[in-house]
Amino acid sequence: MLAGRFQQAGRSVAVVTETAYKGEEPFPYPIVRGASGVELAALVSRARCVLQNHPSLRLGWPLLVMRKPFVIAVHNWLSFSGIGGVARRSLFRRCGRCISISEPIASHLPVPSEIVPSPYDEEMFWNTGREERSRDCLFVGRMHQGKGPLLFLEALELLGKEGLRPAATLVGGGPLLEEAKAVSRRLGMDGHVEFLGPQEAGVVAELMREHRILVVPSVWQEPFGIVALEGIACGCIVIGSDGGGLKEAIGSCGLTFPNGDCRALAARIRELLTDSGRAASLLASASEHLRGRTSVAVAERYLGIIDDVLSLA
Repeated sequence: MLAGRFQQAGRSVAVVTETAYKGEEPFPYPIVRGASGVELAALVSRARCVLQNHPSLRLGWPLLVMRKPFVIAVHNWLSFSGIGGVARRSLFRRCGRCISISEPIASHLPVPSEIVPSPYDEEMFWNTGREERSRDCLFVGRMHQGKGPLLFLEALELLGKEGLRPAATLVGGGPLLEEAKAVSRRLGMDGHVEFLGPQEAGVVAELMREHRILVVPSVWQEPFGIVALEGIACGCIVIGSDGGGLKEAIGSCGLTFPNGDCRALAARIRELLTDSGRAASLLASASEHLRGRTSVAVAERYLGIIDDVLSLA
């Protein structure tokens, strides 16, 4: 997404990745996949500046031996132990500037960094304010223990015992999908809990515009939480765990609860289902919260940092 925005801003862009792809490339800029060592060194040599969009020693080794301006953007937790950790520290010491997507990510790095949040796609995720929201709670994410789908179902079970049965939808695939479906059946939730499996981004955006609440019940420490921005942009109030950088993505547009605490999650859902005034107040700051997190705004900040590095080279 950022590469496209860089190109729209008049910059020449080439993307190097280890991700395989079959078929015709869908992007309007060059994509180099699985480059050899010689190809990689040549690409780095020709570039005016390199943006390492999350540090990879496999792709970043030329930056350790070539005098080339480069910027590192960190999107996830890193290990700095062992031989790999020594090499990563060296890479960070050599970079012109470092970007982190959240304060928790910045705090675990060996060098100072500038916090620039991950962007959401504002052309895909939006709302008019006039949507008919026929369902209550939406979960979007991989069906994996760390993402908390079973925790969400536990919270729904607690609400059911109080007589609250919100209409809930779970979107995503993964190793826990069948187990989550079995739990839902065992708890008698088939009438109000729906599993849709993996869906394309456009379908996810439409689903967000049909729901009132987006639940992001991650058990692990999320580095950030783009899905929270997407939900806010589509008019959802977000309930998410407060560990890691997820709370920065939510900001004042939702509620948080301690990671792994299903009772606290149930209480947050209950609060929004039963207090319409509270829900409206949380949505009031959405436009301001999202303003600096669009792909256009984030690309402008990246390009400003890159230009600063080039001016000192």
